[in-house]
Amino acid sequence: MREGVWTYLGRANYDAGKLPQARQALERALARNEPDYFANLYLGLVLAKGEERGQSVRELRNGLEGFDEWFNYTTRNAFYGQFWDPSGAIRSEIDGDLAMISGSNIDWPKLVASVEWVGKKTEEEIDLARRDERRQYETINVENNFWRSVEIGAARLDLESINSENFERYERLKIDLDHLIETVLAQRLSRRANSLLGISVATSRAG
Repeated sequence: MREGVWTYLGRANYDAGKLPQARQALERALARNEPDYFANLYLGLVLAKGEERGQSVRELRNGLEGFDEWFNYTTRNAFYGQFWDPSGAIRSEIDGDLAMISGSNIDWPKLVASVEWVGKKTEEEIDLARRDERRQYETINVENNFWRSVEIGAARLDLESINSENFERYERLKIDLDHLIETVLAQRLSRRANSLLGISVATSRAG
């Protein structure tokens, strides 16, 4: 999800209540003619607070529709999409905001508060999705390395070569391997159950 330096500056000024500076920075961000839905969204908020509501609606719609399209495409077509907005809360809020600005009687305080929520939650989602994706890869790598170690260890434990001198060492190693295998299998079964219930990512975030 693209977001430029001028957009960061514009958002910071918006949060600080410096609306003229925020507007200037966000307009510069959009002048680059590159998709930047955060810039659309926050410029729409600036304009809403400046009572320029016709232009505000245009910018808000551009930002919200851009987010909605990006979320829907990513969650349906990309592997890492499973980590983005797993509860669907952000997309649901976006749908409500788009319906609101399409109406004839907009509740502007409600709309501004909701769009601000979408902006902040989407920003947080970037970090959460990256964290969850990184954890997934780390878990896969750990398990792959573990099973490789098990295979190597099992290959070395040739029962026919065991004698009285290394039998005790073999028994201890075998017990350790059995315990590790049981632990990993239990973890896999737990994650599989959570996945079937559709709560695996949401549960990890709640923790």
